[in-house]
Amino acid sequence: MWSDVPVHEPEPGWELLPENGWFAMIGWVAGLANLRRFPGSDVGRTVRVTCIEHGSERTYLEPFGAEDRADVDESVNGYLADAGIPPRPSGFDWYLRVPEGWPGESAVPDALSSRILQRQRASETRPDQVLEIMESIVGGFYVRGRTRRGSQCPHVAGYGTTRKSARPGP
Repeated sequence: MWSDVPVHEPEPGWELLPENGWFAMIGWVAGLANLRRFPGSDVGRTVRVTCIEHGSERTYLEPFGAEDRADVDESVNGYLADAGIPPRPSGFDWYLRVPEGWPGESAVPDALSSRILQRQRASETRPDQVLEIMESIVGGFYVRGRTRRGSQCPHVAGYGTTRKSARPGP
């Protein structure tokens, strides 16, 4: 699926996903209709380095390099692999669609993450366990506000409701 995600410049109605495995998995679950990518760049990024030697601590910034990029990609793709999801291509920023009528009180990725964490039990920490919760919440999130015929509802009251009975059918 990753290679099928459309490549588009960032535009209004799309929010940048934070760069980690959790949000990559949210993008995967949201699917092609709700995901975009655009070539990213690490130019100008920095990493904070802290060295502790002989009881003293020194912190400084250095440029984000190829090794840092490889570490981030390995971390993201390792998390995805633990959920049974194929690796995500490197070199892109990933964007999630903002649903029509979204009230904008918070960023869509943050709102989804909060809802997932509210549903997740302390024992459900493995990515494959979290994936099931994400599928329920993210899948429901993008069908909310639509009637059975696919037309838009005039309100957004359904956003945030995660009960199956609140989800319209296809």
